[in-house]
Amino acid sequence: MERQKEELLSLVSLEIGYKRGKNRGSVLPPLSASAANGEMIALIGRNGIGKSTLLRTLTGLQPSFGG
Repeated sequence: MERQKEELLSLVSLEIGYKRGKNRGSVLPPLSASAANGEMIALIGRNGIGKSTLLRTLTGLQPSFGG
């Protein structure tokens, strides 16, 4: 019997970036992803690609632009 995995995180068209005055700069195109209980997730990429911005947005330390 296979156990159904519980979805812990779901991103639908999440837009992240920085606000500079009235201008905003998106770091990445809108992101969609999901993670279930028991899955291992890795976040990799070159410097300056938006890894820390994504983590700050997911934890609520930085507001998202949408999604």
